[in-house]
Amino acid sequence: MKQKLTAARVRDAKAPEPIEGTGRKTEITISDTDTPGLCLRVYSTGAKAYMVRYRVGSGRGAASRRHTIGATDRVSLGDARRTALRILSEVAQGHDPGADGRREAQRKTLAQALDLYGVDLERRGVVRRKD
Repeated sequence: MKQKLTAARVRDAKAPEPIEGTGRKTEITISDTDTPGLCLRVYSTGAKAYMVRYRVGSGRGAASRRHTIGATDRVSLGDARRTALRILSEVAQGHDPGADGRREAQRKTLAQALDLYGVDLERRGVVRRKD
């Protein structure tokens, strides 16, 4: 859905209720008509976040990406617009803002990945470690 994002519209935006029995959370995405690529994501939990959509490469085969700017309670609409324009400017110059994070994630060793996995299993209560 496309609308002009305003502070009032961001404040009042609500996602549809989750579909009963499915356990799935619902969300809506509202694209800003003033700043191309800027979107507001609204989750059924009540959380709201700004994000920017962009394509890496050229043509229809270019990969589509999303970059989260931040939660609406921490980032103002004006700041989100400025950040979106900066990110889109970087993309126009051939830089992929999300590539740095993906490269860093790929650098993890197998041992680091297994340690993180073990910590996650403990946190969720699936496994209890006895070191």
